[in-house]
Amino acid sequence: ILEQSISFIKLILESDLVLRTTNTDGDAISVREALYLGKPVLASDVVARPEGTYLYRTRNVEDLAANIVFVSNQVLENQYDRAINYREIYMQLYK
Repeated sequence: ILEQSISFIKLILESDLVLRTTNTDGDAISVREALYLGKPVLASDVVARPEGTYLYRTRNVEDLAANIVFVSNQVLENQYDRAINYREIYMQLYK
């Protein structure tokens, strides 16, 4: 819980995962902003979402929890893969 003001964009940039847990929704700008900033987004399937958004079944806490774990694992795996790729690049440069 943040007790001070913070820019929503800065909050997204500091986040590993952005959640949009709504029962009703429109075209949520927060989803588009997070995707534009390269952050994974997990949102309810209550409306059509932009491509690249991970979805969970609306009002289903078990599906939400399972998808948080799934998306988090995807993010960690991608970070691990990037770290390996950077290491390989540096090793090739070194050689």
